[in-house]
Amino acid sequence: ESLIEDAIRARRHVLAPVRRLPTEILRQIFLLTVNHIPERSAEANGVDWWSFKDPECTLWAMELVCQQWRAVAMGYPQLW
Repeated sequence: ESLIEDAIRARRHVLAPVRRLPTEILRQIFLLTVNHIPERSAEANGVDWWSFKDPECTLWAMELVCQQWRAVAMGYPQLW
């Protein structure tokens, strides 16, 4: 891939609508996500598609999305 394509992709990520969400909204989304861990379910072929059974694992996954999400999660003690 060219450097131009890489630059365009990087700018698209910066402009993504989720990056414009206020911190309060992200906190609520995170809280709802951690509090809603669905029952274990498996597909007909036996593959379990829900890999985050522990709320802490879900938080760790959210923290890895980007620096903003990590800062929001780490700065919201009610999640932990």
